[in-house]
Amino acid sequence: MSTSAITPEQNRGPAINAISWTCVAISTLFVAARLFTRLLITRNPGYDDAIVVFALILFIVPVALATSAVAHGLGHHIVFLQKEQIERIAYLGSILEPIGIFAYCLPKWAVARLIIKLMGPQKRGVWFLYSIIAILFASSAVATILNFVQCDPPKHIWKPEIPAKCWNPNVSIDFSMFAGSWSAFADLCLAVFPCTVFWNLQMPQSRKIGISVLMGLGVIAMACAIVKVTQLPLQKLPDFTWDFFGLLIWTFIETMVVIVCACIPTLPQLVYLILGKRKKTNYQLYDYPRKQVKHSHSGATSGSYDTIVDQKTKSLPVSTKAPRQNVDDECNITRTLDIHQRWDVV
Repeated sequence: MSTSAITPEQNRGPAINAISWTCVAISTLFVAARLFTRLLITRNPGYDDAIVVFALILFIVPVALATSAVAHGLGHHIVFLQKEQIERIAYLGSILEPIGIFAYCLPKWAVARLIIKLMGPQKRGVWFLYSIIAILFASSAVATILNFVQCDPPKHIWKPEIPAKCWNPNVSIDFSMFAGSWSAFADLCLAVFPCTVFWNLQMPQSRKIGISVLMGLGVIAMACAIVKVTQLPLQKLPDFTWDFFGLLIWTFIETMVVIVCACIPTLPQLVYLILGKRKKTNYQLYDYPRKQVKHSHSGATSGSYDTIVDQKTKSLPVSTKAPRQNVDDECNITRTLDIHQRWDVV
């Protein structure tokens, strides 16, 4: 925007406050619903609930810092601000950034923990999930460190009149873009991975689709992360108090979406309760077909018998001499029942 086109009345501050605190309110509502469900309905709290609560706290802190920055002039064009205002905004931004980064990383860890819990004893793919989350936190930490050590002394970041030796600013921006891109990739993996785990189980198609949709909401967070990455180069523009708007807002929106996506899969039982249709254990509602298991005994004629799931004990009588395919089918049913049970108390 040319200097002749700007005026002191142009102010993005109110929009920053309105959008950011709306995001906090929505996040708080979903976290409260998650805690209510876990503590009072399913009575199955876990440390992933603490992770989400901590993420919400970390989310509130940068929003409060952004509100303070707005009070000092964030959202106005820099040419209309005093030196002290610019320094204060830059200082608050340097504190806001690392806290905000980990606010949207933590809920992804909670989602990964939920997926692993639903998988039960099955370990296939667990290390893939752990690797995705580990690289996410490592890249985010490095991006934060680079932002502070790019100048010596670091105070030059918010007091540019102080003499300092600084790297090329593109180093920090480029790595931040990598970290943001990895965050989007992590959202995609956390959305798609559950489908690969649950889709081949013997459960009603509607159940598969429902679980896949609930666990796949992370694609929305992925889209927000991609938009946010495109805003990263704008933070180094001269009029940063005006141009910082896009990066700030999309960071807050991404954080809200990630927290909501981490909470939604835990809320089906709350929805059942509100609708008056709460089910004690959904896995007891499905009529699984009988499995014909052929086997032969020494000295006996080959025959067949019906194998049916015991709904009370959730156990399966499996012939030690049954063909491999039939045993795999029965194990699949057992895993399906286990997924139902874990999902209903998640």
